[in-house]
Amino acid sequence: MKKKVALIFGVTGQDGAYLSKFLLKRKYKVFGVKRRSSTINTQRVDDIYRDINSPSNFVLYYGDLTDSSSILNLIKKTKPDEFTILLPNLMCKFLLRSQNILQR
Repeated sequence: MKKKVALIFGVTGQDGAYLSKFLLKRKYKVFGVKRRSSTINTQRVDDIYRDINSPSNFVLYYGDLTDSSSILNLIKKTKPDEFTILLPNLMCKFLLRSQNILQR
C-alpha cells in the first residue's frame, strides 16, 4: 500500500511541528515548507528533520506562499494527498491584501 503524502506550509511553527509528528506516527510521508526569509529556527522539527539528500519520511523544503510558481513546483514535485497551510495572522493579512491588489 502506498504511503499517504502530506505537504505542510508553516511546518516550523508549533502547530506545524505537532501536525508533522502526528502524521509521521500514522506512517505518512511529510514534506514541510519553511520560508527562506524566516528568522524562526527549526528547533521544533529538529528531532525529525533530515537532510533533503538522505532518505526520510520527513523532508524540509524552502518556499514562499507569495511565489505561486514555487508553490506549484512543490505540489508537482511532492504530489501530496493533502496539504495544510499554517500561517501567523500577519501573513494571512498580507496575502489577503495582495490578492485584493491583484484583482483590481
